[in-house]
Amino acid sequence: MGSLSPTPCTTTGSLLTRSAPPRAGWAWTCGPLPSPTVVIVDTGVGNLFSIARAVHTVGGSPVISADPRSLETADRVVIPGVGSYASTMSYFAECGMDGALRTYADTGRPLLGICLGMQLLVTEGHEEGRTCGLGVIVGEAVPMPSITSSGSPVRIPHIGWSRVTPLSEGRSSDWMGADGADIDVYFAHSYTVICPDSQVIAATFRYGGHELAAAVRVGSVLGVQFHPERSGPAGLRLLTSFVQSPDGT
Repeated sequence: MGSLSPTPCTTTGSLLTRSAPPRAGWAWTCGPLPSPTVVIVDTGVGNLFSIARAVHTVGGSPVISADPRSLETADRVVIPGVGSYASTMSYFAECGMDGALRTYADTGRPLLGICLGMQLLVTEGHEEGRTCGLGVIVGEAVPMPSITSSGSPVRIPHIGWSRVTPLSEGRSSDWMGADGADIDVYFAHSYTVICPDSQVIAATFRYGGHELAAAVRVGSVLGVQFHPERSGPAGLRLLTSFVQSPDGT
């Protein structure tokens, strides 16, 4: 595959390179590619390079890819966090990424959904009507409450820093802090995930007096409603665990 328009990475001596495969799809890779290779699914919108830089910082080899075949050899996969639920799922269906992601999740290799990516992991979303999601986790992505628990209006979208509380019984993991301490992380969203099985919820946060899901987890599949790439040391700790731990959590 030929390389086009090399772009400097944040780390000296490394390049992010756009590669055009012979069939549909393309990828940006950060080379050379020592293991683990982390495929960041290209959703067509958002600053994917901020996630790639963060992954590279914690020792991963990021590949930004729109090619479903790239998941076949990936050590880790990230579904990033910007865009519309319906349009992203439509895009995934068009290029075959939806089936590739479901197949990847079935292998037990680590999968991380960030913000919208967390919402896409569940059964369905209710943005722009009802849209079927990836169905990797049973749940729904629904609008955040528009009033506080006391009946006052609340600002939507929720943008800014909030405190996240890990839950017990091993549903959270080392990235939440070995002592179970709360962490402060950055959010930017209008929708939230609800799950019928409360054991799926790995961490929560409070907004407008409501307790909402900050993270969900089933096996090696983890979704976070916040943006780890914008959350300072706490976010890098999450990404370090995802990239370096055997099961990604």
